[in-house]
Amino acid sequence: MQPLPDFAARVKEIAGPKDTLMVLCRSGGRSAIAVNMLAQAGFKNAWNVVDGFEGDRVDDAESVFFGTPMRNGWKNSGCPWTYDLTPEQMALPANVAAAPEHEDESHHRGRGGRRGVVRGAAAAA
Repeated sequence: MQPLPDFAARVKEIAGPKDTLMVLCRSGGRSAIAVNMLAQAGFKNAWNVVDGFEGDRVDDAESVFFGTPMRNGWKNSGCPWTYDLTPEQMALPANVAAAPEHEDESHHRGRGGRRGVVRGAAAAA
């Protein structure tokens, strides 16, 4: 993985150094790198969600869920989440009003086809 060279600068456009930031990725590894980058840039309250959004994969070969990320993580711990983000819940880049919906990319971009940073708590699905 190659981090965005202007990642911290992008975050500074929407958050201040004393704001509380919860950073997560699928399994917690990339978000740990991001939190370290934010700390080096002066953010004092950036937190990594250790197990990520989806968590670890089931490693029991006898389970019908073998290989599926279901063991821990934000989503599997009962924390609020949704695929149906609205523009009010995101900080969208100024040059992107609404990207077209692409079903094959929905798992990366959300069902609305929009990229962005989630603001506030998303409603539970």
